[in-house]
Amino acid sequence: MAAIDLDRADVDKFLSPPRVSIACENSPRSVTISGDADAIEATIRLINKQLPNITARLLKVDKAYHFYHMAGVSDFYTSALQKYVPSLFDNKSSLQTPNTISSKAAEK
Repeated sequence: MAAIDLDRADVDKFLSPPRVSIACENSPRSVTISGDADAIEATIRLINKQLPNITARLLKVDKAYHFYHMAGVSDFYTSALQKYVPSLFDNKSSLQTPNTISSKAAEK
């Protein structure tokens, strides 16, 4: 994962889906990207080369959160959430658990 001090539209130009994607829009000028480590590093190098005054840095994480890398621990997280925040899983809540991990990506 990496933090990029650009807006989503500017970051999109540097991405190589499906290996790198937007994980989170933190603010109008700050985006987190997620994906395969080598592809994230290549994306950062490209941004730093083309836009040297923009901050683009790796985040110190062991998994690419918001990406198919989470498929292996998704059941654990879901169980924990159900235990501690059951209202997220009842039909009355306006919040629903997102299915952000596609089955094709999880199979890779």
